[in-house]
Amino acid sequence: MKVSQYFTEWLAGKKPDLRKSTYDAYVIYIGRHINPYFDELGKELEELKPIDIKNYVTHKRTDGR
Repeated sequence: MKVSQYFTEWLAGKKPDLRKSTYDAYVIYIGRHINPYFDELGKELEELKPIDIKNYVTHKRTDGR
């Protein structure tokens, strides 16, 4: 399973527990920021390492929002 697929499925499962405004914000953030980054990275969820998360945060702090 790709990392982006995991985030999409995770969000679908969390929808009943979230306020609409929170869910809508997550949809935007995952769709515009998280999934595109990890799609480009091309890793499967099982391959994801802590350094990949650290690199994402660094990327966002230096090149993104």
